[in-house]
Amino acid sequence: GLLMGAALGLSPTMAVVLLIPFIFRMTPEQGLIILGAVYTETVAGGAICAILLKISEAPANIATVVKNS
Repeated sequence: GLLMGAALGLSPTMAVVLLIPFIFRMTPEQGLIILGAVYTETVAGGAICAILLKISEAPANIATVVKNS
């Protein structure tokens, strides 16, 4: 999730969508945990681009871009 968040052009929602085919064989609890973890880690990883490149990957990182400008 952290690497997906640091990748330019990959939003948290897109990271979750890309992982949906991989969770079909899991139990519902495991799938929800993985999707939630990837979403939150992608938001945290988006802070890397927001701090270093001053580019907002997700709406959650806009405040970081504005603060560091």
